[in-house]
Amino acid sequence: MPTPREPSEIEHGKKATDVLAEAGKVLTRSGKDVTKEYVEGAKQVLALCKELGITVAILKEKSPSCGSNKTYDGTFTGTKVSGKGVTAELLTQHGIQVYSEENFPDNL
Repeated sequence: MPTPREPSEIEHGKKATDVLAEAGKVLTRSGKDVTKEYVEGAKQVLALCKELGITVAILKEKSPSCGSNKTYDGTFTGTKVSGKGVTAELLTQHGIQVYSEENFPDNL
């Protein structure tokens, strides 16, 4: 995806698990569906982790892709909710420990 880009959030009321199960979407502020791009990006990160033997990842908190504890709620109001982003969820499902820049252990 290009940078800079329009802000995206997981659809209001949905979680990353819903997105990965094709029961939720990632949408831009203007309503464009970018779910496919987020899921494909998550799959590419997982493949790279497996290829390189990566077992721990530190990702950007609050992102619809990388949030490990919180993401925005899908209303584009700055409201945060508990939950993971799409990539963080997929990595977790495959046994990779995911932390954010806010909560990683000192011994990493």
